Amino acid sequence: MSPSPIESPGLSTDSFSIVSRGDLTSSSDSPLVPPSTNGSPLNFALFAVWLASSISQKTSKAPTTIKQALYGPDGAEWRAACLKELSAFKEHQTFSLVPPPSDGRSLGTRWVFTIKDDGRKKARLVAQGFRQKEGIDYTETFAPVIRYDSVRVFLALACCLNLRIHQMDVNTAFLNSDMEESVYVKQPPGFIDSDPAHEGWVWKLHGGMYGFKQAPLLWNKHINRSLTALGFTRNEKEFGLYFKQTADGPLFVALYVDDLLIAAPSPRIISLTKKKLQEIYSMKDLGPVSKFLGMNITQFPNGNITLSLADYIAKAAADQQTPLHKKVHIPLSPTINYFDSNSPAAKNITTYQSIVGQLIFIANAGRPDIAYAVSLLSRFLKDPRVVHLNAAHRVLQYLYTTRFHGLAYRAGSPLQLTVYSDASHGSLADMPFSTGGYVTRLAGGCVTWSSKKIKTTVCLSSTEAEYIAASEAVKEIEW
Repeated sequence: MSPSPIESPGLSTDSFSIVSRGDLTSSSDSPLVPPSTNGSPLNFALFAVWLASSISQKTSKAPTTIKQALYGPDGAEWRAACLKELSAFKEHQTFSLVPPPSDGRSLGTRWVFTIKDDGRKKARLVAQGFRQKEGIDYTETFAPVIRYDSVRVFLALACCLNLRIHQMDVNTAFLNSDMEESVYVKQPPGFIDSDPAHEGWVWKLHGGMYGFKQAPLLWNKHINRSLTALGFTRNEKEFGLYFKQTADGPLFVALYVDDLLIAAPSPRIISLTKKKLQEIYSMKDLGPVSKFLGMNITQFPNGNITLSLADYIAKAAADQQTPLHKKVHIPLSPTINYFDSNSPAAKNITTYQSIVGQLIFIANAGRPDIAYAVSLLSRFLKDPRVVHLNAAHRVLQYLYTTRFHGLAYRAGSPLQLTVYSDASHGSLADMPFSTGGYVTRLAGGCVTWSSKKIKTTVCLSSTEAEYIAASEAVKEIEW
């Protein structure tokens, strides 16, 4: 027989008390585990991106444990942030306080603290998802998000169709979803229910919670149902893109987890769409688009749109302590042999991997001019040399010199895609593989691009390499 629960709406925020018996920290304060490399070039690239994100996060002054937060110099502010997070759990009726399950299985929880760009302090309560067992705690985990390529297509379409773009953010998005499995978690460290009768009790979750492997999927299912109920149709090839035909014209929504872009033909449709969404979710109205997924986006009164990564580039250069006194105007030097085996090994491999990880993001998000340079440097993630580390810093120097450069899309442009492709048969150092690439343009700006080695076959001539590159470009247009 399952125990009779105490429902979360009946709990007062004041019923959470700071424990004083020395258990402010828990095993859940252990560091996140990086992805395994396993010698695979793809895994090394993923590790590099993870490392870049990790180092960036560690540069903040936010506490790493609940003890540091509550007993530090800003303890009152961090406590208020924690109570705000717990109030959100209450409002969404995310949990019930119950005796532990008969099998005693409950996952730990921990606090994650961040300081926003404007100085606001944010506390996020997350579960120890790494302790979940497949088939017991979850089944499916994959949740679709819009690709960066599709975001740029979205911006270009807005220009072609003369749409205005606004941005919204869902507050505590994952708490809105419904938990499909029976999952129990321990009470949050530092905020144990003060009733002695509830000692050792746990939370039974009714809704999603950050940290669970299935949480993004549960949230995506929920918002997909909501958008579908509002008359939107999900794109069959891009699950993060939604469309609806209105009396004033086409309406698009781009979704990346809990961040939304709304492209509408009139202020009336924008206001109506926001109102309907806010009737379902607690949301922040961020107004006209300005920053989305690390990209600086500006839509001018005439409808033109620009996209740059100036803020991210400046932060990346500062994080990596890249010398910025010298202006650099091309990503790589044409006089340096990057396949020189006589170059000494780099002393700090993780520094190189971190820089390349940031460069991968920048290249994919909005700087096609470094696509080849990033493709080249990514080949040496496992065993970088000094020449490669210097080259990585040079690319960052180039990006900083040109940090205000970006992509531009012109309003009123015809709805027509243009594609260019090119290939190189390869130098002796590159053999036996050739390099191919393409770029597609819409509304006067680049929307997709690629530069990578052709590994499907060994090209016998430059003509064969050109045909393969053209084939890849056609596939991209078909998509």
